[in-house]
Amino acid sequence: MLAAMTRPAMGHELLGNGTARDIRIRRQKVNVDKSCLILGGKRIHIGSSVRIDCFCMLIAGEQGILIGDHVHIAAGCYLFGSGGRIRMDDFSGLPHAFPYSHRVRITCSAT
Repeated sequence: MLAAMTRPAMGHELLGNGTARDIRIRRQKVNVDKSCLILGGKRIHIGSSVRIDCFCMLIAGEQGILIGDHVHIAAGCYLFGSGGRIRMDDFSGLPHAFPYSHRVRITCSAT
């Protein structure tokens, strides 16, 4: 079941389980599955027409996660930012990697 945001919001509780408080939504049509784990919501910025499927993890580091417009993150993808910034530009996506890989993982750290 997807929780849908259809209006601009800032500091709105996006998910039913309360893990996505403080995510900055720039515009509208943001769909995030309830099973997603999102930490560091104050450092996550999401554009419009974004879909994040089930069992994804978005963990923002110091420099945050920037997700542009018209982005799709498929089921089971992990984005871990420990010290660097993760940026997904407009019209990009992370595919579900089955059957070749169990999950797509993106990690970054500052050196």
